[in-house]
Amino acid sequence: MNDNYNFPSQPYPHHDDEIDLKELFLALWRGKWIIILITFVFAVGGVLYALSQPNTYKAEAVLASANDNQSGGLAGMAAQFGGLASLAGINLGGGGTDSKAMALAVLQSRQFINAFINKYDLLVPLMAGEKWSESTDTLVLDPEIYDPETKTWLREVEPGKSPIPTDWEAYKEFKN
Repeated sequence: MNDNYNFPSQPYPHHDDEIDLKELFLALWRGKWIIILITFVFAVGGVLYALSQPNTYKAEAVLASANDNQSGGLAGMAAQFGGLASLAGINLGGGGTDSKAMALAVLQSRQFINAFINKYDLLVPLMAGEKWSESTDTLVLDPEIYDPETKTWLREVEPGKSPIPTDWEAYKEFKN
């Protein structure tokens, strides 16, 4: 037996897997005006889109106070470290919230008040109501703000804004 293997000599293709950085940078440099133009077009388009959007700011928070009961032993530790333990998904008990304070926070929340205004159709009386007429037992509406016959809002607003009051305006008026 012959230990030498004689295979027909076939040239193995030489694969060039290397990346020539000089060639890459030269290709990018040759296309620099296209890259600059596309970047500029999208940057200007993004700025124009951002400037065309209305300024909208929204922040909401419902805070609930913890019980002030301080007791010794494990119950005191549960109240002290209850918040930290809840982050880890552990319920130590104690440290509950005051349900009256939570209910008051919900009643004063903007979401609840706006739902209340919309459910009972209070937008017109709230925003256009001027006074209560005892002789006719009806609400007198401001004719410069709302026309009850055509049921249209007549109030003057900044250009680009709707004469129909927003939820935020109704909330502020309700709180006042």
